[in-house]
Amino acid sequence: MSTGVNCRTCGASRRMHEALLGEVGLDGVAFLRLRRARLQTLESQIRTNVQFRLKNYPGALLACSNTTWESLSYGQQLLWNIDELEARWQRLLRRFPSAHALEINWDGYVSNSTLLAVADALRCPRANFQHLHRHSRKRMDFGALRALDLDYRAKMNYTDEQRWEIRLARF
Repeated sequence: MSTGVNCRTCGASRRMHEALLGEVGLDGVAFLRLRRARLQTLESQIRTNVQFRLKNYPGALLACSNTTWESLSYGQQLLWNIDELEARWQRLLRRFPSAHALEINWDGYVSNSTLLAVADALRCPRANFQHLHRHSRKRMDFGALRALDLDYRAKMNYTDEQRWEIRLARF
């Protein structure tokens, strides 16, 4: 039964991916998670000048009421997306505890050459790793981004369990 949420890469339903992982097993499968610092991720996504299509969809681990969702600014919806991704990652690790997973937290700038070195180490096609936009040298006001994040947290009013799920996204 599909939940209507499909993989952005291949179009298969999320449940299809989970079923395939469960059926095939995880021998020889490894996951690499690059987790970027929260406010730097937010800054990067805001600077792209591309409006990401965000949606508080049914089945989201951090779903909220439509009223709460509509009260969030675009930046706060981006923060929700960061948290939702972290919650899904933690769920995947719990669901497949024998999976090999490497998690890398980074803050600061990661150059294309670093991403290409990771791609080479993973034997991935280099074409998949391209920096999609350039940042200006002027940084955004991180104090304002922190205030946006604090307001977002207050609006979401996450449970203790939800806060535990997304704790690693808050470095």
